[in-house]
Amino acid sequence: MGKGLAAAGVVVSCAFGYWQLARPDLKVHPLNPRPAARSPLANRGGIFDRHGEAVALTVSSGGRTERAVRSPGLIHVVGYSDPRYGFAGIESAYNADLAGLGRGFGDWLRDPLRMRPQGRDVWLTIDARVQEAAENALGRRPGAVVAVRPRTGEILAMVSYPAYSPAELPRILAGEIPGAPLLNRATQGLYPPGSTFKLVTLAAALEAGLVPTARERATYQRALAVSSNPDFAELGLQLGARELASVASRIGFGARLPLELPANVSPLPAATDAGELAQVSIGQGGLVATPLQMAVAVAAVANGGVVMKPHIVLEVREPSGRLARFTRVEPLGDPAFSVATARAVTEAMVLAVEEGTARQARLPGRRVAGKTGTAENPHGAPHAWFVGFAPAYRPEVAVAVVVENGGSGGAVAAPIGRAVLLAALLADRPPEVSP
Repeated sequence: MGKGLAAAGVVVSCAFGYWQLARPDLKVHPLNPRPAARSPLANRGGIFDRHGEAVALTVSSGGRTERAVRSPGLIHVVGYSDPRYGFAGIESAYNADLAGLGRGFGDWLRDPLRMRPQGRDVWLTIDARVQEAAENALGRRPGAVVAVRPRTGEILAMVSYPAYSPAELPRILAGEIPGAPLLNRATQGLYPPGSTFKLVTLAAALEAGLVPTARERATYQRALAVSSNPDFAELGLQLGARELASVASRIGFGARLPLELPANVSPLPAATDAGELAQVSIGQGGLVATPLQMAVAVAAVANGGVVMKPHIVLEVREPSGRLARFTRVEPLGDPAFSVATARAVTEAMVLAVEEGTARQARLPGRRVAGKTGTAENPHGAPHAWFVGFAPAYRPEVAVAVVVENGGSGGAVAAPIGRAVLLAALLADRPPEVSP
């Protein structure tokens, strides 16, 4: 009997040590509902856009306290804090700040017994005006939109549809609501990128010296503008799988992008034979990518070949408004390609908007660089893609759009990209002062 109790004690001690020391992360795991059940919503910090507009706050009505999200289109970014289902999104990633769990010396002085925990506020890089434009442009079509500032990596808008509300969680988890609404298609959806990947193929070929003369460069720029598959399949075969994968890896393929939200890895382009390499070079075959990855890729072109770390949290503030910390703006690594290569790809994208497949992305008075994609899909109609940035030679915003089973990228995705680019450019203008 005594030996049995001793053995049981050893097992309990080992288990206790494992949970407390080896896996303390489980205490704040998003699937663990206990922290959410213990966290008082009344004292939880707010989530704001880059201009200080509230996107998630605690509200009380009829004796009930709950978290309110500004719009359904933000739910995949903001997430939820639910006593039954735990956390998701920024509510999960920044729960310690929002719940007031991280305490400094001043906090201990003011409240040594932790009787009044007060959460910090999280400010996002999201611009509510650009976000609203992206939501309206995508509408109720399954897909995603990501808008990013090329020079900083700040995400101005992130939309995924279908969306959901926290009140629907029981029905979603019971399988009563189809369409995988919990999936953030912007960061977790993997789609064949189609012809939008030709930007990467052209950049890699330019870096490898396969397009040495101005005449050859103009030929391939024209081929990109009209989205010629044979030309880019041939270019990919000349380039080789290793060189193509090398440039792709420098813009983020093959590794998880360092975002505050869960994000799937866009696998490196791989090809075991010439046929597969030809397909991968035009964004087909076994190649898949997230909309976030394609936004990062086109932002690299806009930023002269330098890939900036994408981020969606701007800063964290104390309840008093004092800045607690901020997200540093820094490159993902060494430049993916040269300024000259970025310029040549940009010229091809401008040609695509002005004379080629991306004409639906044109903006009056501004030059836009863009590329469409109509990605073949074995499960149905093609996915419609658009990636681009504006202004073309002094970029302020880059965007990636995918519409599941949308068909033509030029007809379906390019107008969505145009609306988001325009909203971002207008949002950057200083407010007009009335006389």
